[in-house]
Amino acid sequence: MPAPRQRSVLITGCTDGSAGAALALAFHAAGLRVYATAREPARAAGLAAAGVEVLTLDVLSGASIAACAAAVAAAGDGALDILVNNAGEQGVMPVADADLARARRTFELNVWAPVAVAQAFLPLLLRAPAPLLANHTSLAAVVALPFQGVYAASKAALAALSGALRLELRALGVRVVELRSGGVRTGILRAARLDAPPLPAASALAPARPLVDAALRQDALAARGIPADAWARAVAADLLRPAPPRVVRRGESAWLDLLLPYLPAWLVDKLAADAVGFAPIEAAIRDDRAKKLKAH
Repeated sequence: MPAPRQRSVLITGCTDGSAGAALALAFHAAGLRVYATAREPARAAGLAAAGVEVLTLDVLSGASIAACAAAVAAAGDGALDILVNNAGEQGVMPVADADLARARRTFELNVWAPVAVAQAFLPLLLRAPAPLLANHTSLAAVVALPFQGVYAASKAALAALSGALRLELRALGVRVVELRSGGVRTGILRAARLDAPPLPAASALAPARPLVDAALRQDALAARGIPADAWARAVAADLLRPAPPRVVRRGESAWLDLLLPYLPAWLVDKLAADAVGFAPIEAAIRDDRAKKLKAH
């Protein structure tokens, strides 16, 4: 009797310490052939040391995407069972102060890159008996936190595209799943906090600058979220089910989106504001505005 076919999965954005790296290890432990990809493979050395295959993939480069797809097509039986679009970036800044060039790059990375990767790997998915495409969005796709407007908008766009893809590819046998994650503690998030840009000098929110800068560093969110390995084990188990759910909700407060339609708008706003410690920022800005109006 021939040996059972080994299933395969390709994951984008697998730098060591990231959610993608944790997911690669979880699939590897489950016995799948894992293609963990990173723009700089040297930054995924931990995965390579664990026996995971690491491939070069810059999701913003069409040539790099094509080369990676060709490499996977030439490996194994040329089929890909699961594609996980995980690569992305967060970025924090008030929408009124957002650098539009950087905002467009966020959309390129969080929205159009997953589309490009899905297009390139679709022929390989169609060679698999039960292919699955998973796009990693966020709870932010349905409830935007202050200072995360651009990020939330990009994830909402990817969620909408995932919904369309789910219907469009259904007749081809491709399941499309949205990974709508809540809080997950990763090394990438900790690094992003250190790289958070300060509030621009001319910002209308400058009267609360120390508080806003702390929010941009996501100080209130630093200790929140479940461990990345726990999130990854749960997500891998969800995706390996014979009939995975259309939306996978894992991570701290990931279930919250199920309640949102039943909550009053003021409470949704309060939950979003409280998540980043926005109340003292708002109070400081209101006080400064009242003083300026009184002075006039």
